[in-house]
Order: sequence, then C-alpha cells, then structure tokens
Amino acid sequence: MEMQHVRYFLALCEERNFTRAARRCGVSQPTLTLAIKQIESELGGALFSRARRASTLTALGAAVRPHIAAAATAVAHAQREAASFRAANAPPRPTSLVVPFQPEENAMRKVVFLAAVAVVLLLAAGALSRVLHPATAAQHAFAGKAVDVYAIEKTIDVQALPRVDTLSEAEE
Repeated sequence: MEMQHVRYFLALCEERNFTRAARRCGVSQPTLTLAIKQIESELGGALFSRARRASTLTALGAAVRPHIAAAATAVAHAQREAASFRAANAPPRPTSLVVPFQPEENAMRKVVFLAAVAVVLLLAAGALSRVLHPATAAQHAFAGKAVDVYAIEKTIDVQALPRVDTLSEAEE
C-alpha cells in the first residue's frame, strides 16, 4: 500500500465523498477511485459502501481504518524526526567572506587580489542578472573564465602607480 493511497483513504473517510476527497488531495476523482480500488483489492474486500450522496465505511473499512491512520501518523513522526535530525546536524553556513593576509605581504598584491575578488563577485552577479535580463554578447565575455591574479599583477606597471606610504602597526 502506497502512502498516497493511505492519504486518499483517510481523506475519503473524513469527506465521505469521492469528489471532495479528490479535491482535498489535489488529484482527479478517477485517480482517487482507482487508488481506493487498489487498496480494496490488496485488502480483499470493499472498504466503502458507495452511495450517490455519501460513502460510508464498510465493516472491513472500519476495522482497518485505525491501523491505516496509525501508519500515516508514524510516517509523519518519522518525517518530522528526520527534518529535526538534519537541522541539528547541518554544517554551519558561512556568513561572510574572510580574506586573510600576512602583514609582510605587498600592499599592491592585496589590491590586485581584492580586485580579482570583486571581478568574481561581479561575474556571479552578472550570471544572476542574466536570469532576470537577457545579456548581450559583450556582457558574456568573462563568464565562466578563471581569473589568474598573478597574471593580472604582472600586467600592472607598479612604477606608474601613485606612491602610497603605508606604515606597519609597529612603525605607527
């Protein structure tokens, strides 16, 4: 017996009408009817006495209802327990980007590295915006490309940059 069939059976027990039970379960009435017939075939007898206005449980239906309801309750408890377990054992999500630098690093390398990080973030934002707005071919130029920070650093003429005097914490 499938869990969908259990859900259909219990909805029909409460609604006492195939059409309303099907609507409540989000399926067509023939789908619900077929599922009930499959359960009846599996259990070996009619579970409902079908009438035009209302369907009522037969003696067999009344006998198996508590067991089917207990199975549905047990599955719901197992699903809640699994969700609770997953939540308790989930790895922590990173909340920020931390870029560690050694004090003896070159200040220009920091600038180049942060520029590369900015490019990657812009590319990621561009990929997201493509979902919302179709992009032109020029906007796709760097999409999916790896950024080589050291190659970028080699192309920068350090002598042409304005001089910035930086003091270490020990010198201040």
